[in-house]
Amino acid sequence: MLQKVWADPRLAGLPGWLDVYLPIAEAADGGVLYVDLAGGPAYGSVCEWWSEEPEPGRRCWGGVGAMLDDVAAAMVDRRPLTRPYGRPLLPELDVGYLRWFDVYD
Repeated sequence: MLQKVWADPRLAGLPGWLDVYLPIAEAADGGVLYVDLAGGPAYGSVCEWWSEEPEPGRRCWGGVGAMLDDVAAAMVDRRPLTRPYGRPLLPELDVGYLRWFDVYD
């Protein structure tokens, strides 16, 4: 029942997207971070999803609390975070949005 309430109509029907995914963040390039509510070992995990990939997204954090801890620590310490994208990104607030900026050597 709750999965129907949380379903995002913009994502419904896209390859690899399930109604039991709760979207929590959206990227300008079409990526989505979501909480997996499907049950099983990944239940509650924060995962990344792309419309170009037919398989479910890869697991980035064990839960929303772990994700928020990581992002908050990166912002307070002004250090880059490599999850979820595998490359160092620095989180910053920009006009009310959390944005990720590439870190260059």
